Amino acid sequence: MADCYIGEVRIFVGMRPPRNWLFCEGQLLPIAGNESLYSLLGTTYGGDGITRFAIPDLRGCVPIGQGQDPSSSNNIHCGTRIGTETVTLSSSQLAEHSHSLNTNTQFDGTTVAPDRMYINSLNIEAFSNTTDPNRLINFNQNAVSTVGGGQPHENRMPYMALHYMIATQGEYPMPTE
Repeated sequence: MADCYIGEVRIFVGMRPPRNWLFCEGQLLPIAGNESLYSLLGTTYGGDGITRFAIPDLRGCVPIGQGQDPSSSNNIHCGTRIGTETVTLSSSQLAEHSHSLNTNTQFDGTTVAPDRMYINSLNIEAFSNTTDPNRLINFNQNAVSTVGGGQPHENRMPYMALHYMIATQGEYPMPTE
């Protein structure tokens, strides 16, 4: 490919990278013979900095801009891999809500049994106004119960896998003054 800078990263749909490009898969490269690329990357993505250095591994992740996030206090440095593919929510992350049940000690304005609570509704006959102990029924203990399995769920936006590749040869990017 013509007209590229050493260290430039591009998206590519082919199954093999073009000459002078490598797929960004975190490979360790020898510094000898790759001095220009090493001078740009250093050991940001790995390597010992003596004989070897690594190129970025962009498999399974989405690149984001480095630097201070204006909407938070996060300062994201080049080479930092953050985020997760799956997440398990805790109860503190769920929207605040309740499972209320309105009850009353009276039926039709009359206290039926002061030691009992009755469903308070004008639209349904949920109880009898008798105090006959044979007619009183406890709620099923599973009527309002814990649900869910606490399992992680997918945390990624819709995506399509393509290759990221990095130029190992090309014009050396001169910094602006």
